[in-house]
Amino acid sequence: MLFEITDIADLEKPTKDGEYLVFAKKQDTAGISAATALIKKPTSIPETLSLLVYRILEGSPPVPVHQFPKFFEKITSRELPLIEYGFSTVEEFLACIPEIS
Repeated sequence: MLFEITDIADLEKPTKDGEYLVFAKKQDTAGISAATALIKKPTSIPETLSLLVYRILEGSPPVPVHQFPKFFEKITSRELPLIEYGFSTVEEFLACIPEIS
């Protein structure tokens, strides 16, 4: 069973008692840096999308922030492109729209 955790732990040879020593695996910081570089950082939102979101909100009753992605999809028939522009939350996305924030 110990040998099944070698992706998260380093094992050392058995001690005099015949027991293995288990250590947390050293992290590959180069791999983490490379993965971090692949994560998109928030960018500016195209003006056409910004205006579309503004007009949707302007012409509708108040919509709770957490419901906005579904509301946007219902009106436009497409998903709100949060990830495409590097946003992880709706709040971050909407804060980048000058007419709203």
